[in-house]
Amino acid sequence: NRVIFEYNKQNAMVLKTDKNAGLIVFDHLAPFDPEMVGRFQFYGSDGGTDAFKVIGGKLKFQENVILKNEANQSDALYADPSKNVKPIRKF
Repeated sequence: NRVIFEYNKQNAMVLKTDKNAGLIVFDHLAPFDPEMVGRFQFYGSDGGTDAFKVIGGKLKFQENVILKNEANQSDALYADPSKNVKPIRKF
């Protein structure tokens, strides 16, 4: 079986694997205007993420997947805006 993604040639689409989660992750494609449903030349990424997960040897479609990065050392440099803390600048 195959999955074919059709979208506007002026747009880009992300398609990658997340080995830790066991997913094939890709951008959610949607029409620019509700009147364009089914006319794939007017589709592009809407900022959402969908995925396929292998379950029992078959691909299962999952909508609106929330992805999280692995923790790393640079996380300490992040200033959370909700805490209203000014970042420390290192020169």
